Amino acid sequence: MNSKILAIVVLATVLAVALLPLIARTAVAQNLREDLTRIEEDLAEDWADRAPRLEELIFVRIARAIVFLIDLMD
Repeated sequence: MNSKILAIVVLATVLAVALLPLIARTAVAQNLREDLTRIEEDLAEDWADRAPRLEELIFVRIARAIVFLIDLMD
């Protein structure tokens, strides 16, 4: 049973990586990139007045990774 789950996960990962360049060029991905960048800038302004919370730092790291992948594949 575990080998079937592993095979499905590997197949899904391979398909996702193969489709990333196509997905990155879509308008949805570009809008997501702009939204994440804007949110990151807003948080940076908020952090000028207070210390960042852990969940905000985690969100920013994930957002930067997504934007990096979109830029890389575009």
